[in-house]
Amino acid sequence: MPENLSKKTKDVWDKKINGILICYEEYIRTVCGNKISSNPEVNWNAHMSKWENFKNMMKEYTVFTIKNEMNKRTTDSAIVMKVLNRMYQKIEHTTLRDPHPGLIIALHDFKEPYPLVNETDLLSLATMDLLIQFAYPSLSGYGKFTISFTMRRSYGEEITFTLGPAIPLTNEDGKHILPKSEVYNHIYNCIKKYIEIYEGDSIIRLMIRVYLEGVGHLYLQRREIARYHQLLKED
Repeated sequence: MPENLSKKTKDVWDKKINGILICYEEYIRTVCGNKISSNPEVNWNAHMSKWENFKNMMKEYTVFTIKNEMNKRTTDSAIVMKVLNRMYQKIEHTTLRDPHPGLIIALHDFKEPYPLVNETDLLSLATMDLLIQFAYPSLSGYGKFTISFTMRRSYGEEITFTLGPAIPLTNEDGKHILPKSEVYNHIYNCIKKYIEIYEGDSIIRLMIRVYLEGVGHLYLQRREIARYHQLLKED
């Protein structure tokens, strides 16, 4: 908190800080249970332990789901696991942004040597990985998404572009989620169209923009928590 504040300004800061603390206590209680320690380090370690467990569970679920969808395209399980392992080895880090209710932006940044545009299975799986982690859990109505590549051309130039029109995740009234195998086929065919144009070029980043209607309660809760963390930045 800045020094030499007027009483009125200090009251504003106190309310902001109190809001953040209350929000954090509720978060810890929800994630780690009712046993909240007076030692912040204990609470933090409990939170990190839960978070690591959740990430591992999510990765296992993602691998299981993707493997099932890929097995519909090939009966060779060894091939599926080889592509999956290569995909995870290529991902440097994953980023999630949700700038406003109804829009989710998620992306994978890849490691060098970057995957090539003709590695269709790998790029399709990477797209499904983002959808399973961030899009499907937020669906509560109609949903669709677009795919964008940041590409390094063979002569060194970097370009970013969106691949084709939006791909639906649900039927038009949003009451039924489309089979993941159908969504995967849309992704695969969408990426495949660009092989001939950009063959030999590398993909630095893969991004999805997910457009949602009927935003779910949990999504709004997440936005409210993020709002509390922004309070200290406001005048």
